[in-house]
Amino acid sequence: MGSRGRPSVRPLRVVVAAMILLAASGPSVAQKEEASGPAATIQLVVHPGVPPFTLKLFAGGDEVAAVVFDGQAREVQEIENDASEPSLDPSLRIEDLNFDGYLDLGFLRFVGATGNVGDTIWLFSPATGRFVKNNLLSETSRLTADSARKELTSRWNAGHAGALYTLETFRCPGGKPTLVRRERVDTDGDEHVRTIEVLRGNALVRIERKVVDRSYPSAPVRSR
Repeated sequence: MGSRGRPSVRPLRVVVAAMILLAASGPSVAQKEEASGPAATIQLVVHPGVPPFTLKLFAGGDEVAAVVFDGQAREVQEIENDASEPSLDPSLRIEDLNFDGYLDLGFLRFVGATGNVGDTIWLFSPATGRFVKNNLLSETSRLTADSARKELTSRWNAGHAGALYTLETFRCPGGKPTLVRRERVDTDGDEHVRTIEVLRGNALVRIERKVVDRSYPSAPVRSR
């Protein structure tokens, strides 16, 4: 663990095929459980000041994605399975996604044909000691965290070999994810139109709308 009160764990995606032990020394693999039980068991330290949790993870098709237990083996909560397809290989993302110093969870929710991949995001709440589903981040695709800039970005590919897309930027004041910028390129007749919105006060405000060539982003743009 880090000496400044933050977990010394890199972002981690665990494909549920074996027992994983997440401890101060880093991830290590233990014995696989029986097929009739959980697909994997993880011991997770979300923060040096919080006792370890044990997560029992279940395979795709189950109504429950995971059951969380505290250090005394008492059940804390169940996390439902939001996967769009029961056949999806279950996987778990472990990362501080709101930059509050506590590790959060992401359970694979969908894999799209155009490269879109989304997780159901559960943020750890220090106040309650539980993981709380965040609906805003759970609607994103290819979510990435930039810890240096304290920003999250999401990109949703909408076709045309990636020329059509929605790119969103989130910041997390007080640990609460907030959408602060959206850039979208979509079609308007035979044209590709780029729209940019930014957060002003409590609402997104459009600051730009331009028509772009089909070879975007290398083509010149003209104001509209």
